[in-house]
Amino acid sequence: EKEGSESNYIVADPYAVPGADALPPVWEALGFPADCCGLLSADPAANKRKLKDDWDNVSGRIVLDYLHSDNQMMYASISSGYKAGGFRLGSLQENPSFDPEEVISYEIGYKATFDDVLRVNASAYFYDYSDMQVLVPVLNDVNLPVQEIVNADESEVKGFEVEATWLATDNLTLMANYSYIDGEYTNFCCAVDTIADPDSNEEQDLSGNPLTQAPKNKIFTNASYSWVTGELGEFILSGSYSWVDSRQYDVFNTASTQADSYFRVDASLTWFSPSQAIRVIMSGKNLTEEETWVSLNRLNEFGAVSGYANEPLTYSLEVQYAF
Repeated sequence: EKEGSESNYIVADPYAVPGADALPPVWEALGFPADCCGLLSADPAANKRKLKDDWDNVSGRIVLDYLHSDNQMMYASISSGYKAGGFRLGSLQENPSFDPEEVISYEIGYKATFDDVLRVNASAYFYDYSDMQVLVPVLNDVNLPVQEIVNADESEVKGFEVEATWLATDNLTLMANYSYIDGEYTNFCCAVDTIADPDSNEEQDLSGNPLTQAPKNKIFTNASYSWVTGELGEFILSGSYSWVDSRQYDVFNTASTQADSYFRVDASLTWFSPSQAIRVIMSGKNLTEEETWVSLNRLNEFGAVSGYANEPLTYSLEVQYAF
């Protein structure tokens, strides 16, 4: 169950404009307070409302495991998932509600350990979405860009992931992970791109466009070295490298909202006291000062774009005490 309320009002201040002394009588004639500022709502019933709705769903999961040996296992699963509907509040839209999202997930996988030093996990999956909740950029009534949530009729995600962890020596551990994702809106009709053309009423079929914020390829590697000293405690030096493919941030699949691929290098040094009660962690993130976007949004028909950049080179020191 969800409830929401929204209202619109106008804030008017003729004194905010230099030389506007002649305006107060006009504002007063229109219904504004004589001393301005105030709120004006010509039709309170049309500019204020409450919304309420409820949804229900039963989901489940079936899993089949097969133990090939004590150190190897294969599995297959089918599961369903659900995300409740909701409201687009704040702008008194004509159709303010969006529907629930449902997904059926199919997955097969393999897990194994070899000689107690190498662990391998692999899985492949297929997600079949119905009414996926999607952010669509639009211009509101006062021509400001906003993100509306709408339902894409059908979407699919397929991919696989492989991860391996190797205890190379008693002190050195190596880890690598690779994932591949291919996601698209298979039936998404239709949407109007008012950002590109505020006067347009042309509906676009977005079927076949890639899912937003879903890079096709991702790589992560890590090396960790631990050494124990007698009186000084334990030290762990760790370094990681990650790479993320290009990704799209707009359902209309525009060139201006396509972020390039990027990589990142992090490192940390952790010290444990001999009693293990004290832990000190020194870390550095984005050591090579790579720059990328973690969000991109079109603002108008002239090509203006806003976005958030990734975190810059960052150092940190953390002290933990267990008691």
